[in-house]
Amino acid sequence: MWLIITFCIYFFVRGVFELFGQGIFYRRNVLEQLDPEVLPSYLKEVGVCHILTGTVFFGNILLTRLGSSYASTFLWIGVIICTILLAKCNSKYTKS
Repeated sequence: MWLIITFCIYFFVRGVFELFGQGIFYRRNVLEQLDPEVLPSYLKEVGVCHILTGTVFFGNILLTRLGSSYASTFLWIGVIICTILLAKCNSKYTKS
């Protein structure tokens, strides 16, 4: 349970920093693959995806606390959807 809470907090914090245009969670070589003029829009889109991922982890915590048998199914479907969204965002903004 503590691991899921940690992931939830991590993705919320990361998403908030990215929404405000701060790329502190990225290495320099990752940011160099992006054009400087599209970096703010990339960070905002990825920030929304990370906040969505944090929301999925938080939803899993709530469903687990409520005793739902669908908590793990919700978690896996949410993580798969967020991974697809992040992959599309990365392919949209990275240089060829």
